[in-house]
Amino acid sequence: MKIAAICGAPNQNTGMMFVDRALYLYIKNKGLLENTTFFCFQLEAENKVGFDYKPLTKDVNLNEYDCVIVWGDFIVSNHFLSMTQPKIKKKSELFDYNLQDKVLMGSFSDLDLHKVIVFGQCIVVDGREIFAESTYIKLLKGLLNNAILFKVRDPLSVYRAKLISDASKDYLGVDSALLNYTIDSKRINEIKDKLDSQENKNDTIGLFFGRSKKINLKKKILGYYLKYKLKEFNYKWIPWLENKQQSKKFFEFADVCTPISDIDYITEILKCQIIITDTYHLSLMAWSLGVPCICYGNGTEDFKLTIHDKKKEVFFTSNFIEDFYFYTETEKFISDLKNKVLKKTIYKGIETNVGEIVSKNINNLSIKCIEDLDVSIDLLSKK
Repeated sequence: MKIAAICGAPNQNTGMMFVDRALYLYIKNKGLLENTTFFCFQLEAENKVGFDYKPLTKDVNLNEYDCVIVWGDFIVSNHFLSMTQPKIKKKSELFDYNLQDKVLMGSFSDLDLHKVIVFGQCIVVDGREIFAESTYIKLLKGLLNNAILFKVRDPLSVYRAKLISDASKDYLGVDSALLNYTIDSKRINEIKDKLDSQENKNDTIGLFFGRSKKINLKKKILGYYLKYKLKEFNYKWIPWLENKQQSKKFFEFADVCTPISDIDYITEILKCQIIITDTYHLSLMAWSLGVPCICYGNGTEDFKLTIHDKKKEVFFTSNFIEDFYFYTETEKFISDLKNKVLKKTIYKGIETNVGEIVSKNINNLSIKCIEDLDVSIDLLSKK
């Protein structure tokens, strides 16, 4: 079986590295790596896990593949397609084509669409203006109705999928990055066991801020608070996004680690008793591994871009951990420090089994998603 996997390249983005890592490990476990080509929207890209991407150029004919997987992130959203189209055309004439038609399989018949798997997508970023985009709605509806598997990563996207689709399907999946622990549990549990056996375990809080905009003063205040008001902890800066290290200066008291590989990042997360961040995929990876994570975001922000904060809020609310989600608005931000809300939440994460419970819940849902993937892949392989 010949497989085409359409991904968002993870250049300097550790979160996207883990999104695609899950697919790579899944395909590897199925014994289909040699049959699979990973495509992205760049001329050259590689994943630190150990594989390269090919560019999804105009010469790539997806009809030639027995299975097409559209994997993770916002790839099928109108926002992503509209944003990406002009960017890739500037890179090379090889990208001079209709991206919407290519990614949403505009040349596929309803029968051809049955060989398509769409997994881990989010369509919440689009506004109601998409209903005026008749071609986009038609193509997305075709995928929703006819793809052998279509799983989105959040309940809001499920509702929207139901509004557009005519099919009676269960569209609820998980963010692709959440599959990592389930797929790679043996190796990750070995790391956990090794760390648990160490006698001199310290109370380490992991830190990383890279997404929040225009809150430098608040980050400075938070750094002061952690350093002088919560002296009982050790702190470690986890360099999650390689090109977003500017906030490190507000947390100079934190030790520095230098993870390189995917396993390095997993190990550094597991060394922490809790993590404080403003970054979506670091939050997801931490909770999926059983490490509680406090995340900061702007509650008044509209969900208009793929990097906006609402996706973080949706994840925390969906997983019954909204008490670990903090808002960056001035009054709320300061009062959470003054009233010791942050401190109490830190201790709640460390002293209770909330991390273990959330991890188990995510793992249970991930197992169901992998079973759905297995059924779809196995059916296509028999054709």
